[in-house]
Amino acid sequence: MDKQFILGILLIIILAGFAFWMFFGNYINRKYILNSNKAYNDIDIPISNIPSVSIPQTTISPINFAIDKKMSAFIYPNSKLIDFEENLLTLKSSDSTEAITNWYKNKIKADKMSIETFIKTKTNNNVSNKLVGTNQNKQITVDIKKTASEKESEIIIKIN
Repeated sequence: MDKQFILGILLIIILAGFAFWMFFGNYINRKYILNSNKAYNDIDIPISNIPSVSIPQTTISPINFAIDKKMSAFIYPNSKLIDFEENLLTLKSSDSTEAITNWYKNKIKADKMSIETFIKTKTNNNVSNKLVGTNQNKQITVDIKKTASEKESEIIIKIN
């Protein structure tokens, strides 16, 4: 046989192989990409059988620590703790200053303390109320402040 004929046949075989590879190779690659999870795992697991994982939601106070009993008794119920020092608490509340003040007046009286000082000041919707209660064992000072521009009142409690 002629060399040119053999080279022609080889060229046709190579081109046919190349065309076959291009057509079926891309088909196989597309199938592999679309079903890539099967390439690594022969077991089909329906999504409904995958167990759900729940992450518990916790509410974290801005400051987490233990407050002694004498201080915790004076935390206003609808407030959040902002700061804490040995005998000083700072709270914030969206309740009215009137409601907060009344709660502390009642709390001081319920603890058998006498109210030594009670000052209410309101100017241009800025509120500053101060209560001081005392008994033989302790003195409590409560400052309730709210500016006209703020939505929350600040409550500062000091116990001696």
